[in-house]
Amino acid sequence: MPGEFIGAPEAGWTEINPFADVEGPASFVSGEADSRLLRVKYFLRERDNAIVGKVWFGPRAGGPASHIHGGAIAAVMDEAVGAAAYHAGHTILLIRLNVNFRMMAPSMKEVMLETEIRKVHGRKVFVFARLHDEKGVSIAEAEGFGVKVPMEKLALERNKARS
Repeated sequence: MPGEFIGAPEAGWTEINPFADVEGPASFVSGEADSRLLRVKYFLRERDNAIVGKVWFGPRAGGPASHIHGGAIAAVMDEAVGAAAYHAGHTILLIRLNVNFRMMAPSMKEVMLETEIRKVHGRKVFVFARLHDEKGVSIAEAEGFGVKVPMEKLALERNKARS
């Protein structure tokens, strides 16, 4: 079917699950390979050890005029900055995420995702993510920062919530 998700790695990319050792689904936004909402594959880019990815927004992610809904984009960006921080060894709780939408993007197309740790200052971790089309044109950019929290504390809070 045209517009289906391929998710093949680029040269120098290795597929990873940035949350492999975390309890729960591999991806909050796209834990199912056949989701009609959106699908995400994460990769490690060898040249800079950055988390990158490929994202497919399906027909259920539709917003205005068959384009991607901003909420779907924001959810992907939220997870991407968390993945980048976690991959870099920082377990964070995201405090702020600012998403700038640069252009409307049609659904049913694969787009690229890039992340970067911008700065670590004490307990604060500043992360950047960008979603762009095949020509490199930005769809959205996100800047966020989170506060480092020990994984044990997160696990304790998660267990309390389940009780």
